[in-house]
Parts: sequence; C-alpha cells; structure tokens
Amino acid sequence: MAKTRNAGAGCLVVIIAAAGVAFVLSQRPAAPPPSPAPAEPSPFQFHSSKIDPTDSNSIMELYTGAREFDPNTLVNLCVERRNVPQDWFFLVVFDSPEHAKFPSNPFTADYGMDWDTMRHIIAHYTYRRSNSYNTLNIYPTNSYESSPTVLHP
Repeated sequence: MAKTRNAGAGCLVVIIAAAGVAFVLSQRPAAPPPSPAPAEPSPFQFHSSKIDPTDSNSIMELYTGAREFDPNTLVNLCVERRNVPQDWFFLVVFDSPEHAKFPSNPFTADYGMDWDTMRHIIAHYTYRRSNSYNTLNIYPTNSYESSPTVLHP
C-alpha cells in the first residue's frame, strides 16, 4: 500500500507499507542548475572549412579576426577545434573575410607561393593527431612580412 501526500513547500512524501514495515521516502525539488557565465563574443569568426582534395587526411578551417587579440583566446579556439577525425588539422586566421582563401598547394605544404594571400594571414595553427605535433604561429604584421611568435598549445 502506498500513500502520497503533499508536505508543503514543494515536498512530496510517499509512505509505503509492505508486510508490516513502513518506509518513508521524501523528495524535494531539485535546485535549478546554475546559469552558465555569459560567454564573451569571440574575436574570431568562422569563414569556411575544407578537406584537402589531394589528401583526405587533412582538414583546414579559415577564420577572420581583428589584428589585436588575446593569444590565449586563439589557443583555446585551436585546442577546442582540433578534435577532428583527420590526422592533420589546420586553422588559419585572416585579417578580413574577402582575403580568406585556401592554399593552392596541398594543405601540408602551407601557403608556399601564395604571397598575396600570405599578406593577410595573422595566425596559422598546425596539429597532427598521430604524434601530437602542434604549433601556433601568430604574426605581428602578416605571414609574408614578419616572423611569428610561436606557441605550442
């Protein structure tokens, strides 16, 4: 035999009697989950993604962003996005959407002779899943005219 009654303040009490033994189960409403902290808008906007047509084991994502940014924000984006099934993952950040394009060479060869495109690259991340190689190059001016600050997130 089971009896249910409202114990007030959102509590529910259930009394179960079986074979002369009574059990009392009470249930209080669960506290609402804490609301997540408001996410800050990312300084990087996704532009496009492509699997290398010459090697389906490589994927590249293109982003655009402001020249001034917190490197930790970019490190977090790279670490978050690199979880892909392909062995090679590349993430390239350009200074403006109209200049964001994929290299004419296979992705692993980077932008090579694409000098006009390189003038608009402000960061380039490479990750290889098979050996955990990763490097993030952040360029003060662009990848054609300046040496990078190199990070290994």
